[in-house]
Amino acid sequence: MKRFHSSMMIVGLTLCAFGLARGATLRVPDDYAAIQAAIDASADGDTVLVAPGQYVITEPITFRGKAIAVKSEDGPDETTIRMGTPTDPERASVAVFESNETSDSVIDGFTITGGKGSLEASRNECVGGGIFFNASSGTVRSCAIMQNTAMHGGGILCTNPCSPNLIDCTIAENSAELGHGGGVFAYGGSSASVTNCIIRDNAATGTWYEVGCGGGACCFGG
Repeated sequence: MKRFHSSMMIVGLTLCAFGLARGATLRVPDDYAAIQAAIDASADGDTVLVAPGQYVITEPITFRGKAIAVKSEDGPDETTIRMGTPTDPERASVAVFESNETSDSVIDGFTITGGKGSLEASRNECVGGGIFFNASSGTVRSCAIMQNTAMHGGGILCTNPCSPNLIDCTIAENSAELGHGGGVFAYGGSSASVTNCIIRDNAATGTWYEVGCGGGACCFGG
């Protein structure tokens, strides 16, 4: 019987240790003043939990390849990430997935607004005003991507290739000022999964030499 109880104690301690290793919660602004600072301090499995408020940034939010969740406490009506005056005009998307992220990198419960897009080298154009998926995927859940602009993909752009998940989002009032995909633009072998989303009141204006396509969404090129 002693041997049995000893084994049970070892199992219990092991389970407890695994529980402690499940993932930390990093709070903004209580623990870190800025969302990016919390992301930089996080590790795979962690949650960056953001209090209500408006967070004005000058560089895109980027996950740096980490499998973490960046989540608001009270949803998009109460929590906004807004691009202010960008440090670099060629990096003016609100969020960029660019470091081989997968669906385990999650942004959840924000209004994402004010983005102007980031340079996409193969096109030499600024694209993906709100969110730019560049050869990387991720999950965008319960977000309002609104009032962003770019040459292509005013709200969201996916390319090179990638397979992001858009779930329970509103993508509205974005514009592709010189090209395609006012709300969402996917090309270059990309495949976005769009589930239970509202896409409305977006515009693709085109140019004098090329008619814009896909005011709501445009997909081509594989």
